[in-house]
Amino acid sequence: MGTKDIQQNQCITNVYERYVCYENGYGCYATKYEVPGFIKKLGNYHGFDLSPMINDPEAADPKICAKYCLETPSCIGFVVSEVVNPTLGCFLKSTSYKIAQSLNNFLTYDRYAYSDSTCEVGSCIVTPPPTSLGNFNYQSCKSACESDPLCKHFSIGAGECFSYNTCQNDKENINKVVCSHSKSIIPKETIYDPSVIDIVNDLNNSTCVDLQFNPLAIRYPFPGVNKPLAPILLEVIGENLSCSSGQLSNVMVYIPSFPQYKVNFEGIFQICKLIFFNNQQCKYSCSCDNRFCEGLYIRAFSDKSISKICEVKFP
Repeated sequence: MGTKDIQQNQCITNVYERYVCYENGYGCYATKYEVPGFIKKLGNYHGFDLSPMINDPEAADPKICAKYCLETPSCIGFVVSEVVNPTLGCFLKSTSYKIAQSLNNFLTYDRYAYSDSTCEVGSCIVTPPPTSLGNFNYQSCKSACESDPLCKHFSIGAGECFSYNTCQNDKENINKVVCSHSKSIIPKETIYDPSVIDIVNDLNNSTCVDLQFNPLAIRYPFPGVNKPLAPILLEVIGENLSCSSGQLSNVMVYIPSFPQYKVNFEGIFQICKLIFFNNQQCKYSCSCDNRFCEGLYIRAFSDKSISKICEVKFP
């Protein structure tokens, strides 16, 4: 989690408040209070509880409370005590936190971990700045983006929603998140057009991506959320697939070995379990053990024969 790109004197400033620990030789890193898929804020807000306090003493830990939130489709965030206190516990919220009320010993977490869009902390840098679409939550903002053919990204923070055709992410804006119109993403350095994402997610096995010349990498965000924590089942459909174990495989499906605090195609990963395969279909089971996987990756390429990826399904 350490990053040497942030200097020691920057590590403790407000701009980098999500990284507030520094160690020589390791760099700037997140505190134990950070939770992947959530923006942490000091303070509390009353009301908007989805239910009474979660009846689990361990849920006073923000990482445990986050799991309850991530398995609940209507959960927008949660509140816990800054000092772990089972009597104060975990409160799931139906709206995001808008007004800072600091120094009250509570932490509020706004959710941006969703399976239908890839979101990152930050905001889009554009000139002139766009006009706010309204005081929307995540789902309303995404719906507004989907109804606009020019919208490729949307951002939300403090309840305000903005849409963008292009986006250079300003990651220093830690009070907003930027999300993609499509649920999955491909690396920025790829030669593939972003339209390949639509092809493999269009529920049509006859539309395919030809892998003859270059490998294809795709990342799906938080694919297991909005239901109880369980292994993720995945099906890849195509032509001339070789998804058997070992060096002959031209389809690989993998997940992060450790919590991911930002979207990344690099890192330490583990291969998902292959449960069925033939040359047109590969089925996998993926598990991040006691946490929701922050992302699921597919990498495919042609070897001796021309292979194609036609569809990716999550049963």
